[in-house]
Amino acid sequence: MVNKRLIGSMIAAFSLVLAFPALASAHILSVSVGPSQCAPSGNGEYTATFTITETAFGGTTEDIPVGQNVKEVLASSSDKGNTGFNQNYFTTGAVGTQTGQANLGQPTLFSSPSNSSAQLTFTITTSVPETYVLGNSYMRTPSSATATAPKSGCTPTCPTGDTLVNGKCVPPTSCPAGETLTGGVCVPPTSCPNGQTLVNGQCVPPTSCPNGQVLSGGQCVPPTNCPGDQVLSGGKCVPPTTCPSGQVLSGGQCVPPTSCPSGQVLAGGQCVPPTACPAGETLTGNVCATTTFAPPPKTFPGVCRASTMGYKVRAGQIDTIVVAVTRHGAAVSGAKVKITLPGGKTVSRSTAKNGKVTFTVEPTRSGTIVVRSPSCKEMVKVKVFAAKAATAVRSPSFTG
Repeated sequence: MVNKRLIGSMIAAFSLVLAFPALASAHILSVSVGPSQCAPSGNGEYTATFTITETAFGGTTEDIPVGQNVKEVLASSSDKGNTGFNQNYFTTGAVGTQTGQANLGQPTLFSSPSNSSAQLTFTITTSVPETYVLGNSYMRTPSSATATAPKSGCTPTCPTGDTLVNGKCVPPTSCPAGETLTGGVCVPPTSCPNGQTLVNGQCVPPTSCPNGQVLSGGQCVPPTNCPGDQVLSGGKCVPPTTCPSGQVLSGGQCVPPTSCPSGQVLAGGQCVPPTACPAGETLTGNVCATTTFAPPPKTFPGVCRASTMGYKVRAGQIDTIVVAVTRHGAAVSGAKVKITLPGGKTVSRSTAKNGKVTFTVEPTRSGTIVVRSPSCKEMVKVKVFAAKAATAVRSPSFTG
């Protein structure tokens, strides 16, 4: 009895051993992955193609939902005997520790003919290593394969303005000075604040200013004072049109004189009246003039001379008296001469250019005709006789 029981136990055990390999070899899913390639997008991602080999499905279809430890409960599955836990997910890192997405586009329906295998392929795009885990309850352990980046790497080429952060291109949140953030992109300015100029897409302070302005604090502003001899006019520095006293305008600038007007001297860059004169000159009214010593003018007494047409002047007789006025032998013009006739009648006239003046008189009585002139030293007297015929003789002359 003991032996029979032992033999029975051995047979049962042997039968279990024979049945287990058959169970393990049914509905086998194996996973492999081909070489990865950089994605055409150029953003640092790469692609990898996974291949799933299905063996000994016996014409049935298993529907394994995406996930970890999921059951085959969907109506689309024809393998009703699979009631255990299945695996169909992606994990980042070690197998069995799911930290990434479970679904990266892998298939969920698996089937193969009874005596052959079938294959399914799918491609994923990623920027980090991804491990695909697939298995059903017929398998002792699930199958897995990991996609990694090419050995050369896939460094993304970021668009202008983006920054590479942890292998990804990140749009800017702020921009360099002078640029503005528009639609996630830093764009250079198209215009600049007043006083700045646009140079290579940047607003920079000017290095020079328009004529009449000055550079102050990085800006062109109207001047408050002017260099050199220029003057401030209408907010601009312009050449002077007049100069301070003592300077002369030359080439748009006020410069000290190199010569002075007559009577002035150059002292300290200015023309000033002299304070002393060279030998032979004297200072007269702030002007140096040559000293001349003119003798005092001589004064000569005037000489009056009267002549008549007759020897004697008689009463009732018309006579002509010519009075000549000379000084130092020269005729005196414009000299006033006054004749007083006997009885008090006076006649006044002035000498002509030749120094002479003519009087026509007719005394009414005897007496003396008196000739007076401020230019003469003495008076001239002509005696008037009683009326009678005049005798033609040489005319008398009188000298005063």
